[in-house]
Amino acid sequence: MVLYFTGTGNSRYLARRIAEGLEMPLYDLNAYIKAGDTAPVQTGRDVVLVTPTYAWRIPRVVSGWLGKTALTGAERIWFVMDCGSEIGNAAGYNRQLAAQKHLHYMGTAQIIMPENYIAMFNAPQKEQARSIVEQAEPELQKVLTRLKAGQEFPPPRENLYDRLMSGPVNPVFYRFFVKADAFRATDACIGCGHCKSAGCCVFNDDQVNEAAAKLREADGPVTVVGDGWKLCVDFLTERGIPCAAAAAHLRLQSAVGVAMAAERLGPEALVSAQRLGRLAAHTRRVLEDVGRELAAGNIAADPFWRGPDHNACQWCEYAAACHFEEGRGGDRRRFLPAVRGEEFWQAVAKEQV
Repeated sequence: MVLYFTGTGNSRYLARRIAEGLEMPLYDLNAYIKAGDTAPVQTGRDVVLVTPTYAWRIPRVVSGWLGKTALTGAERIWFVMDCGSEIGNAAGYNRQLAAQKHLHYMGTAQIIMPENYIAMFNAPQKEQARSIVEQAEPELQKVLTRLKAGQEFPPPRENLYDRLMSGPVNPVFYRFFVKADAFRATDACIGCGHCKSAGCCVFNDDQVNEAAAKLREADGPVTVVGDGWKLCVDFLTERGIPCAAAAAHLRLQSAVGVAMAAERLGPEALVSAQRLGRLAAHTRRVLEDVGRELAAGNIAADPFWRGPDHNACQWCEYAAACHFEEGRGGDRRRFLPAVRGEEFWQAVAKEQV
């Protein structure tokens, strides 16, 4: 059986193609997850799960539903994940999920599909989206070939970056970005789709004029980010509001994602392009130091520690094998003091003098 969960249609498209190719029944999880229906599902021996990628793993609503639902008759499971760019180390967590379900893990396949998380990224235009789907066809055929032969998928890439994104970054990303709070409609919506085709809800005159009135009270020039930067700069300039476009690399990033993160993180969340550059150099230096230590064979256990509820061991996938013990041999905790934002930026600046 082919099980799928879809947010905007990418996974449904792939699931239908796979079900047709394998001549398997198709099972849409969306309604069951929404209703909290965890009744056993008669799947047969082989299960193919198709999902989008949320924060470099399968969606939590899917893993949560699977954890509560019996897949009757299932023995083997394949995971097919569509994404805009990468799935990180999702395969490692899929393997754990399969083990929890007492299923033989047959691998995880990644298929690039049109980006659709508009809270942070720019959705492609229709022709570009069609091109991305066409480019996904060879990978989809490889997936079908493996599935028809009952073969495992080849292991996907797994490096330090992938483990970082699917590991400690995942809960942070979920907390701030994997939500739809900013997207809502009232009971007046009749589902005509006009706002989607015309784009009128994106640049509502009343809302923009209200925002412009608030921006007139801003201290200093307004910096505009996002893929609508030119339109916004022109609009504000016409109304006599001092403004400037952000650095080139930020103009095509989602203003919604930036604003949502800044609102939750507070005034210290927004930094200058110069500071972002310094942060990139600092991060690169830290990773190079880590690489040199590993190359030299230095794998001593010295996790950072601020307390039992705030330490590196909480996120480490190898804690069970490490058996860290403070004071034993070379094992030691690195106590890191809390640092204010401005203190941090001053320290980073001194590194690069």
